[in-house]
Amino acid sequence: MPRLSIHIWLSALALGLIVSCDESTSHRLARERELQLKEAQAAAAEPKTALERALAPLEVGQRLVLYCAADLRDPTQSTQLAILQDTAPALGNGLVLKHLDAGGDAGVQLTQLQQVQKAKPAILLAHPIEGRLTSAILHDMSANGTVVLGMDASVEADSGAVTSFVDDKKAGALAAEHAISALKRKSAAESNGANPTSGRVIQITADEDSMLTKSISSGFADALKSEPGIILVHEAPAFWTKEGAKARVTEALRLQGQFDVVVAHTDEIALGVSEALSLAGKREEVLIIAIGGLKGPDGGVELLRNSIVDAVIYRPLPMEKLYEELSALAKDPNHRPKSSRAELQPVLLTPKNLEDALQGR
Repeated sequence: MPRLSIHIWLSALALGLIVSCDESTSHRLARERELQLKEAQAAAAEPKTALERALAPLEVGQRLVLYCAADLRDPTQSTQLAILQDTAPALGNGLVLKHLDAGGDAGVQLTQLQQVQKAKPAILLAHPIEGRLTSAILHDMSANGTVVLGMDASVEADSGAVTSFVDDKKAGALAAEHAISALKRKSAAESNGANPTSGRVIQITADEDSMLTKSISSGFADALKSEPGIILVHEAPAFWTKEGAKARVTEALRLQGQFDVVVAHTDEIALGVSEALSLAGKREEVLIIAIGGLKGPDGGVELLRNSIVDAVIYRPLPMEKLYEELSALAKDPNHRPKSSRAELQPVLLTPKNLEDALQGR
């Protein structure tokens, strides 16, 4: 082949390869762009927020059970969610459990419930923060077919809901009554009954802005007024944690020097209180009253059984009563329970009555 022809042939071959490569690259880039577009569309369709995830469409035949918690930092509420998560799958019949947490913010909860109302869940378990804000929504949802199971006294009797609740003011009052009784005995023993009852009390709360703290503190303060010689000398939030409780008790010892009773607003807080007093060598001098009484290794029942605390104010779980309605609704989707209210009473547990009280739960 002449040299010129060879050059022309090689040039043509090179040009063909370049064109072929360009076309191949172009196709590959186009496929990549198409894949990226599909991924972006899928990502856009995925629920982004907790509210969107909770209200995402279900499959045919599924029914939404939605737990709207006021504040899952409250151990009672988080325990109730755990019970639901453990037991709901066994109910079957298409029930799908999801949950929302308002984090103690009434405005957040109102927004959540306004969107929940549009979604029309089959069953709503509601723990309202401000009943005056949410009562109309719950009433309308009940009237339009949602079975509403309430877990706070603010769920009104005419809402159509089945309500089971604990008045935490009564839990606080019961703690005060036990503290007063113990300090009366102590004062009488120290003075042979000659001196009036006196004592110094502190509270280690959960969070000063929480529903739990406000309710317990209100009931505690009101009941303590019956004995003027007993003074609340210190109150501080542990922010729901054992470590926070230890820090607050250490601070109280530094500021107050001495006190007779500590009321702890949760089991975990009570554990921190006990550990801090033990480290300071003061445990035997102070009566610890825990409010909670949950089961488990660090729950109030075991703390009392192991003498880590001296008394527990047991807060019953509303979910234990409402689960009966959930079971009935799982068996019969058309079941409509009658509106009702059941107030569960807090119970004082001490080493003397613990085992008998547990048998009666």
